[in-house]
Amino acid sequence: MSILSKLQNQPIYGLLRLRDKYWYLSAIMSFFCYDYVRGKKVDFMPVTPDKFYLDSGGGNWYSLYSSLDLNKLSFPL
Repeated sequence: MSILSKLQNQPIYGLLRLRDKYWYLSAIMSFFCYDYVRGKKVDFMPVTPDKFYLDSGGGNWYSLYSSLDLNKLSFPL
């Protein structure tokens, strides 16, 4: 498998974590196109939006993931 080939069609790729209406990539397996993250805050600290605990990697919800359509992305099984 080639991570670069996965990033040709989407700006992020990795292990999906779902928490109610929130989703994010696990910090242990997350890949990003540089052009997508350039100038954005990248934060792998846990956060708790609306009382939903998002562990390491969840801090990227606001800056990286919230503007993406989850249904248009692919993730490893």
